[in-house]
Amino acid sequence: MLIPAQAAGTVILAAISYRYVEFPIRSGALRRIRLRTPRLLAQPRTPFAFAAAAAAVPARARRAHAAGCRDPAAGFSRQALASSQLASKQLVLPPDLAGHTPTTPPARSSGKRKKPDGKHHPALPPIPRSGPILAVGDSVMLGASAALEAALGPELHIDAVVSRQPEQTIARLFAYRAAGSLPRRVIVHIGDNGPVYYADLERLKQALAGVPLVVIVNVRVDTSWQGEVNSELAQAVQGWHEATIADWFDASAGAGTLADGTHTTPAGAQLFAALIARAIRTPRLGGVTTDALAASSYGVVHAPPRGTAHAPSRRSAHAPIGPKLRGGRDQQIDLRGRGRANANTDHSCPS
Repeated sequence: MLIPAQAAGTVILAAISYRYVEFPIRSGALRRIRLRTPRLLAQPRTPFAFAAAAAAVPARARRAHAAGCRDPAAGFSRQALASSQLASKQLVLPPDLAGHTPTTPPARSSGKRKKPDGKHHPALPPIPRSGPILAVGDSVMLGASAALEAALGPELHIDAVVSRQPEQTIARLFAYRAAGSLPRRVIVHIGDNGPVYYADLERLKQALAGVPLVVIVNVRVDTSWQGEVNSELAQAVQGWHEATIADWFDASAGAGTLADGTHTTPAGAQLFAALIARAIRTPRLGGVTTDALAASSYGVVHAPPRGTAHAPSRRSAHAPIGPKLRGGRDQQIDLRGRGRANANTDHSCPS
């Protein structure tokens, strides 16, 4: 019974389709149907209006984004942003003002991590107490630029650019070296916008070879690479007898220091500048310079440091922890064992 019923149904559907669909089409019924265009679309100016509206959407988004960039993290000023724009176009310290060109040629790295050999090294030149100071960094340094200038005076020349990547920082120092503009005192803040590896720091040493005082500022940044960067920086100055770490990770542990987990508050900018000024004036060469006692002077409640800022690296010289990221987005495990999706730090307006 089922098969005859299916056959009958098929015949009936075919007859209906022929009567109401196929036959009217064959007889030209479709020609009598008039398709009317809506009045709005029939207006001659309507297509241009739609095109203008479509073009206005990204332009409006760009203006909104630019408005956000005009009001960045606490501590920024229009003067600082103008300084950043200048630094992005040219070197801020010309050779005639540098007063010193390193005579030591940059040594080529073997790519292998060196260990302290315990051998006697030649006497080091005295720590320079005067002359120009070059500070190269990103938006954290830029946000604290006014405090740095107040702490270090007119000898300071700041080359800080928003969202500067570690490799860009090193390339910038090589540019100063090539131009004969490296002074006797150099400050480097590196690692806010991406991880720093052993090979990067070997290149940094090459760029700064012959500079008698190098202050490297470590990082406090809410990303998965914070601990790795600080560990690598701490190891880099071991045996580097002209360099010291300005321990910003430790100094910034207190409440009231950071506005957004990375950039400084006004009080934090003062502390940032005081730490670097101390590292310039009384550095612990080959080690870490701290200024924890200065925190109370700027209204910062200092807390015990969190995490492991300077724990020895557990990896080999050739095996980085996780994939090498330069502002990408990935899932990594930080040194405290918590998984965290790190956002792209090349946000146009972050570090």
